[in-house]
Amino acid sequence: MTTREGDHRRVFGVRLASVGIALWLALGAGLAGAQARAASYPIKPITLVIPAAAGGGLDVSMRHVARRLSDGLGVPVVVENRPSVNLLIGTRLVAAAAPDGYTLLAISNTFIGAALFADDPGYDPFRDFIAVAPTAQGPNLLLVQAASGITSARDLVGRAKKAGGNKLSFGTAGVGSSPHIAAALFAGATGTDYLAVPYKGAAPAMVDLVGGRIDFLFDSVVSAMPQVRAGTLRALAATTAKRSAVVPDIPTLAEALNLPDYDLPLFYGIAAPANTPAEVVAVLHGTLARLAAEPALREQFAAMGFETQSLPAPADYSRFLRQQHNKFKSLKDSLTPAR
Repeated sequence: MTTREGDHRRVFGVRLASVGIALWLALGAGLAGAQARAASYPIKPITLVIPAAAGGGLDVSMRHVARRLSDGLGVPVVVENRPSVNLLIGTRLVAAAAPDGYTLLAISNTFIGAALFADDPGYDPFRDFIAVAPTAQGPNLLLVQAASGITSARDLVGRAKKAGGNKLSFGTAGVGSSPHIAAALFAGATGTDYLAVPYKGAAPAMVDLVGGRIDFLFDSVVSAMPQVRAGTLRALAATTAKRSAVVPDIPTLAEALNLPDYDLPLFYGIAAPANTPAEVVAVLHGTLARLAAEPALREQFAAMGFETQSLPAPADYSRFLRQQHNKFKSLKDSLTPAR
């Protein structure tokens, strides 16, 4: 080997070693940066956007979560209601927020449904968000005004069939919202048709149901049961496959109308803007997982008709949401006339 060849090899070796050291330093700096972000998060208040009106099931349950999350993280978690039909305003707001873990979104079935059913949702639940964790799951209840004379789900179906062109009406939080999907599935399974009336969340729809301005509504146990216990509303059936332990006297739609395939639980959870750092999501998920294991929170949610869940990893929760997306898309396709 000539002296010149040896010099070239030594120079190449030095350069290769320098590249290796630079890569090692870069990887080390990246890991250190990630650890530093996780260690320093959170350092200021977090905003939890609830895209529905105050007083509904999503609002009431998520306020409990916000208080516990604040205690667990050591910073204020501020609830901000941004109600709108289809819950779109608040959802779009969080989609456009900085992906730093300081703006979070309370989600429900509507988060998936509105993205499919709304004409211009303005967001994609999988492109624009990262799933953090579920918080609770339970049934919606099929509700009518107590003075309506309707005493069972079968009565409601019979009245709808007799109404003909003068359709019975139901309240929704917009096309693709949880109440809308529950009613659409109900209508399809029973061969009936209804007029959908949109609201900016469950609470204003409940007011109109109590006042007799709409005929029925699907809503959460936490929203419905105070009115049921007061005697102003009647709960005809639940949307889950099995009876809820909280309201065991209320039959499921599968039982009440012999609809074995009717199973549409109401689910709540938390999502963050896409590109939120994984280490920040891990801090949020870990805190929520500890909360889900607390007996006090389980009891609090049980009193509202919900079950807290053993939290799956964010990737597993995203797969669950994708399954719901596919289920809702099948429903949408069945409702769309062939061209």
